[in-house]
Amino acid sequence: MGKEHEKRVLAALMAASIAIPTPVLAASPGDFSDFPNNWATNALSYAVSNGLLSGDSGKIRANDTLKRAEMAAILNRLAGAVKGASLTGYTDVPATAWYYDDMAKAVQMGTFAGDGGMLRPEAPITRQEVFAVLARFYCLDQSNTDVLQQYADNSQIAPWAKGAVAAMVQAGYIHGNEGKLSPLAPITRAEFSQVLYQLAGNIAEDGKTADANMEGNLIVRKSDASLSNVTVKGDLVIADGAHRVKLDNVKVEGRILVRGGADGVEFSKTTAGKGVLAVHPTQTNFTAADSSLGDVTLSSDTKLSGDFDKVQISKPLSLTVEKGKIGAVQVESGAENAKIQVEKDGTVSKVEAKAKGTQISGAGSVGEVHAGGDQVQVFTENTKVTTGDNVYGVQAGGKEVQPKTTVTTDQKSSEEELPVRKKKHSSGSSSGSSEKKQSGVLADGVWYGTGTDSLYYQAKGPDIVRVVVKDGQVFAAYSEKHIEDESFERGQNVLNHVKGIRTAEDVDKLEAQLRQKTGAAYDAVSGATETAKGHLSALKNAVLRAEKYSSDQVKQNVQWFDFEKKPKANMNFGEKLDLTGTVLKVHLADGQTKSVPFDKISEYGITTNIENGTVITKDTPGVNQYGALQVQFRQNDGLIVMPAKVVASKKTMRKAPTHLMITFADGKTQKMELDENEFNYSIKAEGKIKDIKVYDNDRLLTEAVYHEEYNDWEAFLGEVSPGEGFTGWKYNTYYISIDNQTDDSAVASFTLDTELLQTVYGVGYKLDLSLLNINLVTEKGSKQRKEGWDACKAKGFTAEPDQDYIFTKEDAQKGTKTIQIKNNGVTQSFDVQVIDYEKQIPAKIELSSKTGEPIQTITIPGEKWKNAKGMYSLYDVKMPEIYEKWEKDTFTIKVSNAAGEALSDYTVKKAIDGKALELTFPHYTEYDSYGGYVRLLFDFSDKTEPAQPEGEIADGEWYGTATWGRYYPDRGPNVVKVTVKDGVITGAESIKYTDDTKYLYTGGENILKKAVGLSDLSSLSKALTEKKGDAFDAVSGATETAKGHLSAMENALAKAKQYSLDQKDQQIAWMEFKVKPALTAKFNMPLDLSQTELTLHMTDGKEKTVPFNQLQEYDIVTNYQNGDTITKQTEGMKNGRLLVKFTHELSQTTIPVSIAFFDEVKQKSPTHILVTMQDDKTQKIQLEENKFRYRLETEGSIKAMAIYDNDNKLADGVFEDGYNSWKFALKGVAVGDDYTGWKFENYFVDLDTSADTSAVASFTLDTSLVPKQYAVGEALQLDNLNIFLKTEKGSSQRLNGWAECRNRGFAASVENGHRFTAKEAGKQTITISVGDHQQTFQVEVKDYASQIPAKVELYDSAKDTLLKTITVEDREWKKDKGCVTKTGIELPDTYKTWNVATFKVKVYNRENEIIKDEVYKVGQDYYKEALEIDFPHYQEYYGEGGYLKMYFSFQKTTEGPTEDPNATGEGSAKVGSFGYDAKVTVTYNKKTKEIVSVTDNGTEAGGNDSFWQKAAAMFEKFKGKTAKDIDSIDAIASATVSSEAIKGAVKEALSSKSGEVSEPKVTAADLRTNLLFAATENALLNISAPEGADVFYTTDGSDPKGENALKKTESADPVLEGEWD
Repeated sequence: MGKEHEKRVLAALMAASIAIPTPVLAASPGDFSDFPNNWATNALSYAVSNGLLSGDSGKIRANDTLKRAEMAAILNRLAGAVKGASLTGYTDVPATAWYYDDMAKAVQMGTFAGDGGMLRPEAPITRQEVFAVLARFYCLDQSNTDVLQQYADNSQIAPWAKGAVAAMVQAGYIHGNEGKLSPLAPITRAEFSQVLYQLAGNIAEDGKTADANMEGNLIVRKSDASLSNVTVKGDLVIADGAHRVKLDNVKVEGRILVRGGADGVEFSKTTAGKGVLAVHPTQTNFTAADSSLGDVTLSSDTKLSGDFDKVQISKPLSLTVEKGKIGAVQVESGAENAKIQVEKDGTVSKVEAKAKGTQISGAGSVGEVHAGGDQVQVFTENTKVTTGDNVYGVQAGGKEVQPKTTVTTDQKSSEEELPVRKKKHSSGSSSGSSEKKQSGVLADGVWYGTGTDSLYYQAKGPDIVRVVVKDGQVFAAYSEKHIEDESFERGQNVLNHVKGIRTAEDVDKLEAQLRQKTGAAYDAVSGATETAKGHLSALKNAVLRAEKYSSDQVKQNVQWFDFEKKPKANMNFGEKLDLTGTVLKVHLADGQTKSVPFDKISEYGITTNIENGTVITKDTPGVNQYGALQVQFRQNDGLIVMPAKVVASKKTMRKAPTHLMITFADGKTQKMELDENEFNYSIKAEGKIKDIKVYDNDRLLTEAVYHEEYNDWEAFLGEVSPGEGFTGWKYNTYYISIDNQTDDSAVASFTLDTELLQTVYGVGYKLDLSLLNINLVTEKGSKQRKEGWDACKAKGFTAEPDQDYIFTKEDAQKGTKTIQIKNNGVTQSFDVQVIDYEKQIPAKIELSSKTGEPIQTITIPGEKWKNAKGMYSLYDVKMPEIYEKWEKDTFTIKVSNAAGEALSDYTVKKAIDGKALELTFPHYTEYDSYGGYVRLLFDFSDKTEPAQPEGEIADGEWYGTATWGRYYPDRGPNVVKVTVKDGVITGAESIKYTDDTKYLYTGGENILKKAVGLSDLSSLSKALTEKKGDAFDAVSGATETAKGHLSAMENALAKAKQYSLDQKDQQIAWMEFKVKPALTAKFNMPLDLSQTELTLHMTDGKEKTVPFNQLQEYDIVTNYQNGDTITKQTEGMKNGRLLVKFTHELSQTTIPVSIAFFDEVKQKSPTHILVTMQDDKTQKIQLEENKFRYRLETEGSIKAMAIYDNDNKLADGVFEDGYNSWKFALKGVAVGDDYTGWKFENYFVDLDTSADTSAVASFTLDTSLVPKQYAVGEALQLDNLNIFLKTEKGSSQRLNGWAECRNRGFAASVENGHRFTAKEAGKQTITISVGDHQQTFQVEVKDYASQIPAKVELYDSAKDTLLKTITVEDREWKKDKGCVTKTGIELPDTYKTWNVATFKVKVYNRENEIIKDEVYKVGQDYYKEALEIDFPHYQEYYGEGGYLKMYFSFQKTTEGPTEDPNATGEGSAKVGSFGYDAKVTVTYNKKTKEIVSVTDNGTEAGGNDSFWQKAAAMFEKFKGKTAKDIDSIDAIASATVSSEAIKGAVKEALSSKSGEVSEPKVTAADLRTNLLFAATENALLNISAPEGADVFYTTDGSDPKGENALKKTESADPVLEGEWD
């Protein structure tokens, strides 16, 4: 084994390599306790040594069924995968699951795809699923399924898996067993390892591998690997994790499969016997020199350098030939729109273009092109182009080439105009006449459109489409570049519905269908409409370009461009915009692609909307509130705009404080320097610390706060300014932990932490202080914590009684015992409870009749009681038959303990579904806090001899097979091993686990631990059933899993009991399926169990694999016989499933398998639909087997339709007017004896009557999507109005959306978009008309503004006195969408017991008008905690209306309502020169003058609202402040002007109400600026104060209140303006 294993693993020889972490570190077989020694040993050793299998809890679990997630993880490790895909489209992969990343990688690799939005990671993986995944990974050819005919069970292989399974057989990787593949059977971890062993072969780890000759396949899974002088007999796989690989003199006899290689694969003197297959999902780069690689097949964008014989393109991609020579390039038909770019140093001899839309361009040489697909374009010079038969739209050098024609492009082809517009001549003009420019006509040719909108337009840029225009209309369109999520690629299907478009307005109509969710285009892209809209915006751009060229004939040299390198995405405000690093990839009309640096873009007519070097500020046009700016690269000739997002932010400069200053209680200080990159510090200290201060050099920043529970100090700098030039601190919080363990001074005081201590003891138990913790203070003042009794003793603590003290009966008589802890003369204590459990143990139970006649006496040995941990069950207690219908009060019961003392503290009830009499002892809590019990299960007979205790359980190891489990029918039973010694369970472990992953329900295994020490498991069963007790707590959240384990343990004990009775070797310890029977079968067919194989785990430790035909030799029987005909009436059949059980009776072992039965399905398809027009003309619609919806273009009325099966008419069609379609229902229609039903129950024919433009004869409205409720100021929305109409020719038509309706001539009495006024509140009738026909519908307009509460007055309803006025700001109401909650509304505590009747309210709107009480309802909220005013008619935001909730805060006060301690005032101030006033309402305490609140009072900031919103954060800063504090309040950064205005408005509000006068404000403009005249110039002063204030002033510098003072009383104007010396 050793040599063979070593041969398969290549050594890692490179000393330095780029390390890509492997999720699982490689282990060795010796690391696993259950590593097998059998057929799987080599394969498992291989898997473990290469890090593919990791095992679980020291076990390899070789025989466990492999799950899908496990296989994904193994393959990811094999491939070295590092990149994961988005899993947003999958519903069953939780982000927290262990396998989330692995499933993401598997989806990215393409090995797992899932079905119906589910990946089923937890499901066991079947053999056919394994084969399909491996076939995908190895990219095996899945075309030939004939090889499957050799296997008897090939019909069981699902159709989707047949190709993959056949490929694995064809490649020789699987062979089957006895002529069968067992595709539906699960696969074990060992079996899968064996498959990998054969398939994966050798694995080359990091480094250089040289001079090797390898059998089988070789996998390279890490980057920077190099192989030299290596021969590989099989395939060489460059796996997903290998991005850079060098091959030198490597000979591969099979294929070179390149799954990775994104950063390049270099081939030097390398041969590939069966070619190279590249399947990297994004890009591959190949360089070849002196190599013979055969056919190189590509499936993603690729760059080639060097010589290659033949290249095959199998999918739509871009191939760039940078240099070298390629013999032939073959573009397969499935590679539509493939692009081949041949650079000037590259040569391609021949291109076989079978795919539609293939494009060949570049400055290099292409010898000849065979165009076998439509719309092939060749732009290279001097290339021979040959078109096939019936091939159209081919262009060579910009000129169209007819079918079966050969032309050669000339030297000027690259300079000719593209697209070429066909010239059209009127009948009267000569062939040489000049053509007139036409507006609104599309120029023929190929046009590239650049999108202007999409879901990711800002982040990723626009979609690009290629549009073919022929005869002035769109002929076809293709996606050139798709920037949306891959999962929404179906949005591209919209391009299949653009044929015939002639104008940009036509594109708008198609886009309207997507918005209205109607039409064939919407059906094709449903679920990906945003992706579709992105493509349509690109299509519209192409159409506009075609129209422009038709009009101005200006050559458009640039087809489209994209970023090869985007501009710098982030910058700081105040810096210059730097676009110099930008590189554009420009696609030109001559087919060339150029990399254009920024300084060259002007040569291609490309400009930017913002000049390079522009200084970017917050006020720069286009910068949004988040600092984002869209830089547009524009090519105006081609109407192309390519966006790039640049985000500017305030330059971040963070500062770190310099040091800490620690001051101790004795006055000593210690300085600690701070590290710029550290915020956690530790101080070794003895004695008490007085304070810790944080400094920035000499500047005191803050004082730290001490946290006693953590014994550390916390310094918070979040509100401390870092100083000029800095935006913040490096860390807002610094922590200083105190290490004072070196302080060994005596204990001064202490407290006990007994939280973890046991508090209840039984007699004979030992006192346990090991978990006692003590918090202490030393005589030096240090605070210390000692954890655990050993640490406490080391500090000098003693206990009385001491550790391990044994509790006595005397302690129990007292009930409690006091434990004293002492140190240095200080004592603390705590109590524990002591119970004499022996007195509470029942030893004898006497049952008597109600008349006192003895019935039965049960004795309970004390040892049995203890073994059962106080939960004792006794079976087969003999009772007379007359008591068979007993109740709990049928008997007189006497219970006594071993001393003969009567016990009375118990209850009696029925248990176990009425089968057991249970006596519960709630205070016997020795083992379980819920108490103990005795259960008696009766056996009714005439014998009344005393019942005997149960027999002994035989010692040994017993394997139990569960008889129940959550997934018992599908996954089989759990298996546990139970070890018994001296009749008691001493150990229990899980051997086979079939429940959900252990990572989810690991708690369920705890039931195995709870079984230790028991001889009877009924106590555990009771705990799980009643959901209480220690056992239940231990498995809480996983009780069902625990029950599966418990069932297995019960089976193990049953075996042990059986052995104690008969002493027979049970031969089989446990068994499991190696191969299950077929899991699906058909009704009325013989049951086939013949492929079953069992693995028998014998009692002697051996394993045997036994096929079905040998099971009888081991006395294994089944409950249904092989060959039995199974019908729906077969006993045991349930919901089409039958549980087949394999049983070995001697060992009481049964394993089940669930088989699903189905009726044989054979479906039939009808042949055609016959359409009869009104004039009795008919036409047939031939039906396809797999299609149920058809489209019929028609004009006029259809008389009837019917669906046929050949000549047999099946059903008449029913016209569905609302859908303009005919429906054919086949449910219940006879299909014939040989068939089970029709392929589809319903068939549809959708009518396309758009060609019928005759007048409207009648119509009806579909207003289901039209909003019917409007608020005043809202616009009428008719966009989604649909109309069903009949034409005068009899056609039925449906118009989707108002745009189509208006184009058909419909008009509305109220224009779409009309905004309703207050005068229009109420019901409004909308009339839709065309010609003489009209229909109406109604909408309701509501004046919600009048219903919005602005003020609520709360009155005492009994005294009619005003208690409180509550204001609601309009901004607040709208922000909360009409659901406003007010808290902390203060009321006297006399209203603490309020109810709705306590108050009455008056509600006012913003116009101060009383809102009528019928508009609102007053009540309590759901929890009866708040007064709630509901406004059910206010439905602006929600159909249920709005509400105002008010939560009260009650204050102690004198009896009855008192005067409101608060007053309010209003103030305003101009906001600089921004043209609006800051308006506030201020509430303040009349006594303390402290501000209670500041709120907005209707400020209308207009375009400056963002600044006002920021400044509004000031409001909170005023709380608790008085007028004199206002100027010291910090302004809000970036809203300082608004902040200062708020301060002024608050001052005005206070002065207007409080009588306080703020200090006069003096501003001075100093005119003394010229030194020559400074002595004679005056200063201009402006002194202002609140109106009515007296201002005293002097002009000579003397005392303003002295005798020379002047006085002026302030008016509305400034106090004084003038010049003063």
